[in-house]
Amino acid sequence: MSLVPYDSSDTESGDEVEANVKDVPKLPEFFHDLYKKKRKTFDSPIFHEGRKRTKAHLEGQWAVQIYLDVEIHSLHKQRIKDIIAAQQDFKSLFISEYGVEKNLHLSLSELFRIPSDERKAVFATWRQECQQLQQRTIKYTLQEVRLLFNDEKTRMFFVLKATFEKSSFLRKLLSVSDKLMKKFEGKALREDFLPHVSIAWAHAKQRDFEVWTSRDRDNMRFIELEALLTRLQSAFVEPFSLENKNAKMLMGNRVFSANFQ
Repeated sequence: MSLVPYDSSDTESGDEVEANVKDVPKLPEFFHDLYKKKRKTFDSPIFHEGRKRTKAHLEGQWAVQIYLDVEIHSLHKQRIKDIIAAQQDFKSLFISEYGVEKNLHLSLSELFRIPSDERKAVFATWRQECQQLQQRTIKYTLQEVRLLFNDEKTRMFFVLKATFEKSSFLRKLLSVSDKLMKKFEGKALREDFLPHVSIAWAHAKQRDFEVWTSRDRDNMRFIELEALLTRLQSAFVEPFSLENKNAKMLMGNRVFSANFQ
């Protein structure tokens, strides 16, 4: 049965069409429910592999993060992926939650938020500051693997610590992030901020943090985490060098680039 019963739109008069429409039965209520516009709930952990936002989404606010693109050497990448695949707790960050291969990044800021109407001004200011640093490239090496926890101790990450060729240039880049965070987030970049590249993550419990920080070598959980760290460290027998000619700014779901000059 068709939703609108008609024989021929070429021969029916206006009165006949109106009569036919009146005879059409009403759609059941559940059919209308299929097309109701529902509020998006992307803060829900079900959309992010069980992860929960550390900062809830706010209407009219855009999340911002400044970073460097990182391309891990294919040999190191495959070693890391094989090690992660051989255990159950941690998930590789080389693969997105949708199963798509992705590049990693080296954070140059913490996550902060800006008002929607400030987006263009923030990007213009940030790009201008990057271009005034009088350095064409930023060079660094990656080798040391560490285990870090987020502030809420709900997630833990295996990361690669970045060592920069010119620490003075790094400080200048971080000062740009610091100024933006102070202006819009009302707080400075944390003093112990560690530029790093996250390579794997897992859900954490309070006991994971306590065991790791206590260095309790008789605790089985500590032994498991330390053994995994050692295996990951084995993928980086020698440090490998990288360089970037620009920095990136993630603003909402858009990425902007600023070249060094």
